[in-house]
Amino acid sequence: MEDQEQTHSNSESTPVVPAKTAEKKRDSFLRRLLRFSGRLILFFLSLLLALMLVLHIPVVQNWAAKKASAYLSEEFQTTVSLDYIRIGIFDSFILDEFYIEDLRGDTLLYSKSLQVDLKRGLFGLLFKKLYISEIGLENALVDLERPMGSKDMNYQFILDYFSRNQPVEIEDTIYLEPKNPIDLDISSLRLKNVDFIRKDSARGQDIIAYIGSGLCNFRNINLATKEINITHFTLTKPEVYINQYLGDTLIYNELFVNPPPLLGPVYIKTDTTQLTARIARFRMIDGKFGFHNYFRAPERWTPPDILDYNHMDLFQINMDMRNLRVQGLNFKGKIASMNFKDSTGFVCENISVEDGLVTDTMVVLNDLQIVTPTSNIGDTLIMEYSEYADFKDYVNQVYMIGQFHDARISVEDIMVFAPVLEDNAFFRKNRDEVVSIDGIIRGTVNSLSGRDLEVRLNDDTYLAGGFGSFGLAMPGFVAINLQLDKMSTSVQTLRDLIPNFNPPEIFNKLGRLDFRGRVDGFFSDLVIKGKLATELGNIILDDVILNITGSRETFGYRGGLSLIGFELDRWTDNADLGTITVSSRVIDGQGVTGASAN
Repeated sequence: MEDQEQTHSNSESTPVVPAKTAEKKRDSFLRRLLRFSGRLILFFLSLLLALMLVLHIPVVQNWAAKKASAYLSEEFQTTVSLDYIRIGIFDSFILDEFYIEDLRGDTLLYSKSLQVDLKRGLFGLLFKKLYISEIGLENALVDLERPMGSKDMNYQFILDYFSRNQPVEIEDTIYLEPKNPIDLDISSLRLKNVDFIRKDSARGQDIIAYIGSGLCNFRNINLATKEINITHFTLTKPEVYINQYLGDTLIYNELFVNPPPLLGPVYIKTDTTQLTARIARFRMIDGKFGFHNYFRAPERWTPPDILDYNHMDLFQINMDMRNLRVQGLNFKGKIASMNFKDSTGFVCENISVEDGLVTDTMVVLNDLQIVTPTSNIGDTLIMEYSEYADFKDYVNQVYMIGQFHDARISVEDIMVFAPVLEDNAFFRKNRDEVVSIDGIIRGTVNSLSGRDLEVRLNDDTYLAGGFGSFGLAMPGFVAINLQLDKMSTSVQTLRDLIPNFNPPEIFNKLGRLDFRGRVDGFFSDLVIKGKLATELGNIILDDVILNITGSRETFGYRGGLSLIGFELDRWTDNADLGTITVSSRVIDGQGVTGASAN
């Protein structure tokens, strides 16, 4: 009985909760949690929206501009100013009147308007990540300088900031280990009315450039490996002017020729990789280029229609390049097309190169095609030099190797690039001629040679063999050496080609001339040895020396001369003479007319 009462008492103190009631309580808790979370998210979104709206208030934006200027000034340890900052909602900002000084207090960068469109906002900076969809630079000046007496360019401190190194000392050497730089990703760069100046007092070189408009689309940027990959880069109406002058030879020698030994701990950067840019396609539209070497030639001395390598101006430059790789002063890629004009009136209708390489010691242009109104040249050209400065003395210092296949070269175009040939009577006389060439030519302009050559001049003259020359760019002192496996021409063509060579009309009876042998000497004094086949018979020339500086009456000649089966009757219009075979030696002949012959 007591046990039953106890059991009844316990059952009254612990009531049983129905299952439906417990489920309702759980649902109520989840609803309250969701409402709270939703309100919390709404609160943060409202707060963020309010922050964005506040940042659009001019007073706040001016305050932000001052704070940003102060922050960048502190980070870069130089003056950074910003008049106005306009911050878009979440993903963009515009800097008005943005200015950065270098460490000497001179202008490094000025931009009237710098617009940055972000992919993921500024919050990525907390994790050293900055993702930019586009940077727009308008009405800007970039002024890069190596000041007189300084070894560093004025932007070096910015490069050091974005790729800072941690020193690690091992014995007496301190290695600067690369520290992970900021992860920078830029999709595109848009330029409008941008001036670029690069002054290098050590090299004695100023580069002044202007970009009317430009668009650069990036694939990726890796500051750690110093690699930039670009898909498209287009410049419209760019202008580039290079001025040379006497530089700071002491600094130049220390930097590039003979750096002094280091005293005390040696600091070595473990990463010595040069910045490498790869550009899938580069286009230039309506560009200009000027080069002026005031060190070698303070003023231009040549006439306006003569090329001066110390003072050159090109304009209407259009270029399309593919798969371009740039590392320092080394370039590699394909030129799909290029055309330009210069101030002398020369017109290049097109240049194309399937595979090109430019370094500080050589230029290699494979599958080259150059087209002008009067020339069509291909297919391989190599230029070798010890340094870029050798182009200042192109005719003597730049060694060329040209392999030509069915090339048509006008003498006038040759004279454009070797203007001193204007003083050469042979080239002046034949400037309107076009020469077809197959074979290999090598050497400098003043020491040029050729082998395995086939040369055609119009439809009248054909040469096969090789040649050597000296002094093509030295007026009055041009030496030639011709090894002719075959030469086919006429007396009239020789009159047209060789200055002062004007034999009497009777020589026209020789008809076609086929010569095999050698020709050595100068254009005024030639030594000929070989066999000449004519329509009247064969002539053997044994070291025949011709002096053609004077008139027909003073034309000088000496040497061995043999006539074999020569139709003397046709030569003299005297049927009584017939055909002769005779050998003779002329000691000191003069004159080629009947009255003057001696």
